[in-house]
Amino acid sequence: MSDTQPPYTDAKFPAMQRMAIKALSASYAENVHATLFAEIEVGALLERLEKSDAPTLTGSIIHAVATSVSRYPNFNSIYADGQKRTYSQVDIGFAVAGNDGSLSVPVIRNADRLTTSEIDKLRRDLAERARAKKLRQEEFGGAAMTVSNIGMFSNIRHGTPIIPAGQGALLAIGAVHWGFDGEGNPTKMLPVSFGFDHRVNNGAPAAQFLETFAMAL
Repeated sequence: MSDTQPPYTDAKFPAMQRMAIKALSASYAENVHATLFAEIEVGALLERLEKSDAPTLTGSIIHAVATSVSRYPNFNSIYADGQKRTYSQVDIGFAVAGNDGSLSVPVIRNADRLTTSEIDKLRRDLAERARAKKLRQEEFGGAAMTVSNIGMFSNIRHGTPIIPAGQGALLAIGAVHWGFDGEGNPTKMLPVSFGFDHRVNNGAPAAQFLETFAMAL
């Protein structure tokens, strides 16, 4: 028998990551994923957010998503047991990457009833406790929509969203970059990738939702 060590090492994934792997694999296999891509003008928004007491861009995005979901309740719906299940309150999940490579999706409850500043405060608290593995059971699940912000990586524009298990859509946010508005003037642009379950929503309503989200921003 050879004592030669194999040219690799095996290590278990963190517990939270194992849960995410199982859930994402099931979601990817079951959901009918469809994606729309957009570039949204956010120059004026960023100017307002430069104020020291202003909310963050991520908080503004979650608020705009919640506002849009309240206007289009079909995007507060999921596919469940062969039927469309529509939630009575607007809860928005947001993806949090752990320092150990894990992934969790805490949920902001009744997000459409909160101000952007209130959302920001809750988001920071939930994200901090998610990374510390201190979230409570009731702070997971029950949302139909999740926001995933990867805009901190300056070269990333668009991605391919994988809808979290048990949800109906995911909005992935890329890095803000310079572009041009409809009149050819230079401005800041926000790239988004909107993934939705085609069993629940079709392309035209998804495009309408994305337009509403852009106007909300």
